[in-house]
Amino acid sequence: MRASWTRLLAVLASLKLTLVCLAASMVLILLATFAQTDAGIYYVKKVYFDTFIVWWNVPTGWGLNLFGDEPVPLPGGFRLPVFPGGFTVGAVLLANLIAAHVTRFSMKAAKIGIFLTHAGLILLIAGMFFSSILTVESRLEIDEGASKNWTEDYQLMELVVIDTSNPDYDEVVSFPQSMLDQPVLHHDRLPFDLRVHRYMANAHLVMADSVPEAAPLSEKGFGTTIAGIPAPVERSQDKMNFTTVVVEPMIGQEGFGTYALSNGFTQPEIFALSGRTYVLQVRPQRYYLPYTLTLNDFKHDRYPGTEIPKNFSSQVTLTTEQQPSGRDHLIYMNEPLRHDGKTFYQAQFKNNELTSILQVVDNPGWTIPYISCSLIAAGLLVHFLVGLSRFLNRRSLAT
Repeated sequence: MRASWTRLLAVLASLKLTLVCLAASMVLILLATFAQTDAGIYYVKKVYFDTFIVWWNVPTGWGLNLFGDEPVPLPGGFRLPVFPGGFTVGAVLLANLIAAHVTRFSMKAAKIGIFLTHAGLILLIAGMFFSSILTVESRLEIDEGASKNWTEDYQLMELVVIDTSNPDYDEVVSFPQSMLDQPVLHHDRLPFDLRVHRYMANAHLVMADSVPEAAPLSEKGFGTTIAGIPAPVERSQDKMNFTTVVVEPMIGQEGFGTYALSNGFTQPEIFALSGRTYVLQVRPQRYYLPYTLTLNDFKHDRYPGTEIPKNFSSQVTLTTEQQPSGRDHLIYMNEPLRHDGKTFYQAQFKNNELTSILQVVDNPGWTIPYISCSLIAAGLLVHFLVGLSRFLNRRSLAT
């Protein structure tokens, strides 16, 4: 067993394995770069880097010719593994660095530079892994003069049931998009369940009377005049997916009619039961903040005499429980607002420059790259100084 462990450690510490990992990472970056011509960064990052295996979705109609006969059609949704993903390449490279450090490093003063460099590389790779898992990116769309205490996800949707019966507050129950393909949605705080009759991650929403033989989506609400046609999920950041779900409130076996909910609808559905009013809606997933941001002013500066953008800036007031009077911040290009572990960047604007769009990044490991790069730089510097000292000593002795 000791011999097997030694051989395994030797393989993991091999320089050839390092070169293979570096080559695989270059190929992975190349494939991801080509994929961005048709897809957005979010999709490319998820498919190529935030995964252990890169899968290929086999096109419909393709088949396998195993025995020289007619090709056997592959079922819909069939996937084939084609390349190791970013998690796999990173994990192997991390194991390679640790194994090389264990097998080759000796506790000598002359090796302290190599030790610091390896420690920085190991921390950098581990930090990238945890950051990819823990980082949450969202956006904050806010009008001038308005205040908000939540951000919205770029890609993910949620189905919310809002009890508006209490005049002092709303009680919100949220079901994430990952649950919308389940047959029944249940929550203990709701007096009813939601039976899911139909779920479409993306749909073309058209008037039912404009499409021959198209059936309306639902029995009540806006869906009585709207038809939904399943559509492929959009991968580009410039296009929106209209997540659509048809649900029916149920108490036991008693149903109250179906409602169609979609982020493509301009208004939510209203459902009344036992004297209480509930709002049913599909909307971008929200992340609530323990503080409030108020947009006082948004400016779009241009170069004089041209329409070329010069600067975007949002003057906001941050209000917290500890500071109810608030404090002002100016968010502009390359100068974000950092508070409570989140970073607010100036991203876009709309609505005739009356609405500012801030990109919000919550990355618990944002300091790791700075620490690891500092360790690498210190290690290289120490290693250089040690080598320089040896050279000068040998030259002095020779003289």
